[in-house]
Amino acid sequence: GTIDKEDAADYFKRLTGLMYGEFLTADYLNYPYFQKIDRVANCSFYYLYADPLLATFHSMITENISEAFGKYAEKVKPLRKGEFGYLFETYYALARVLENKARLGVEIKNAYRAHDVSKLKDIAKNTIPETVSRLEEFFKAFERQWHKENSSIGFEIHCARIGTVKFRLEYVQKVLERYLCGKTEKIDELEEETLDFCFEAGAKEDTYTLMCWNNIITHGINW
Repeated sequence: GTIDKEDAADYFKRLTGLMYGEFLTADYLNYPYFQKIDRVANCSFYYLYADPLLATFHSMITENISEAFGKYAEKVKPLRKGEFGYLFETYYALARVLENKARLGVEIKNAYRAHDVSKLKDIAKNTIPETVSRLEEFFKAFERQWHKENSSIGFEIHCARIGTVKFRLEYVQKVLERYLCGKTEKIDELEEETLDFCFEAGAKEDTYTLMCWNNIITHGINW
């Protein structure tokens, strides 16, 4: 409270070599429409771990969210340089994952309910493999960040979490393929009604902070 924003930005530039406003771009991974930040939210966390077949967060996923994450990725792409460039490597890679994954469950369920075989085939053949590839790139970037900043102890948690996302995506691909070739008549998860995830009217991607990974990946109790 004793320094104005222009002085703060000047000091920040001299200390880090980065523009203050550019560095704050990191915040908007959780506010991908670059909306005003007036509450703490972490949609990048729960969109990453949300299950592709369970409709847990569908009510909060806006139609243009994929485009928003794509634009965010392009915005931070030039910032992947210098002493703190490794941070933006991670943000860029995660945004690329979310560009595909945030609406993946919605797209799957909509196509299934509409009996859009062509769309389901495209998701199984192209979207899911591309998402897995982007997830692997994110893992590499996050691994580099982690070992630059932390002891290796603790990284086993992220291997488990991110590994689960990858394995589940590959499993969902098989589920869709079995359904498309007639080996199964229905996909149980997609037969269920989509319910709102909200404790307040109009909840969206910047409404909540959800920290419990084990409760994000499943509707069941996961100890």
